[in-house]
Amino acid sequence: MARGQRVYSMLVVSAHPDDETICLGGTMAVYAHRGTEITILCATRGEGGSCGDPPICTRGQLGAVREQEMRCAARVLGVSRVEFLDYVDPLPAPNNVLRPAVPDMSGFKTKLVEVLRLLRPQVVITHGSNGEYGHPQHVATNRAMTEAFFLAGNRGINTGLGLPPHQPAKLYYFAAAAPPALRFSHFSNMDDPPTLAFDISAYLTIKHQAFACHHTQIATTLRDAGLAQAQGIFPPVEYLHRRFPRPGEAEGDLFDGIIPEPP
Repeated sequence: MARGQRVYSMLVVSAHPDDETICLGGTMAVYAHRGTEITILCATRGEGGSCGDPPICTRGQLGAVREQEMRCAARVLGVSRVEFLDYVDPLPAPNNVLRPAVPDMSGFKTKLVEVLRLLRPQVVITHGSNGEYGHPQHVATNRAMTEAFFLAGNRGINTGLGLPPHQPAKLYYFAAAAPPALRFSHFSNMDDPPTLAFDISAYLTIKHQAFACHHTQIATTLRDAGLAQAQGIFPPVEYLHRRFPRPGEAEGDLFDGIIPEPP
């Protein structure tokens, strides 16, 4: 990036490694190519997920393995930074009932406020209000991030770190009302209507390459989606729902109306 060039910044907040690529990989690749500073913040390292089919690691190694898988995907997509909040993803309960990783929503929100004030993103993107397919940690991440988004700019909110308030300009939910089609629609947030349909056709190959980094999760993802192979599963469009400001005029870009920050 040339010295003195103004930049846009984006924060993507997910629950587990691979959510970021499945839901938003193409969009991140597009904006990274344009020079946007992108940070992915993941609540957990996905310790409760699959070790692969066949397994490529032990249960005790899975968190470290999935962290590296996510860092691999981020490099492929051109993402600037990857961070984790260190919550531990629990194993499913009996009958494969999924469980949230965060026991204290208040503490979760406080951590997210601190991240917003530290990184000072202009655009924030996170899970949809229904958690795409109802995963409780996806839902918890959506709720905590939405509340933190509106708290971060409040001078009366003190997190104890002394960071100045910061109010991001826009909040989006990903996978918005992704239409059921012949290709991947398992992560489909049907409760939040799309306000932006983003063409990622030129970056589909990169998205598939990033998804391939998540070796441990590929078989499970395909099985849950009822698909036999990964090649060609993602549609050429990613849909987003603008939570704030409330949708008005149609927009064609996440940063419409936003002035880029000085370096």
